[in-house]
Amino acid sequence: MEAQKQICLSDEHFECLVRAEGMEYQAKRAKEHKGCPFLTNRLCGHPNQYRCDGHTPPFKIEGDNLPLLNACLNSDYTQCPNYQAGIKFREEYERVKRGRV
Repeated sequence: MEAQKQICLSDEHFECLVRAEGMEYQAKRAKEHKGCPFLTNRLCGHPNQYRCDGHTPPFKIEGDNLPLLNACLNSDYTQCPNYQAGIKFREEYERVKRGRV
């Protein structure tokens, strides 16, 4: 474990076995994800509770708001203002990250 810790802390972290397993797991989850990419139900112990991460701050989609939840789960999500805001934020983040301020 100590050897893995040293790899993770260095620039060679791409060789870390835990990172490789995590990336594989995330790719599998992304491939299986249906609907809006900003919709998540990863709250531990609450698989039926959804959250929209395309808005700042993120907000819960309660069970009584089924029209919004259904829209997020099918192909209607591209018209959602939170989706548009999330995409703009992601693009701005990538632009700043690359140093093109």
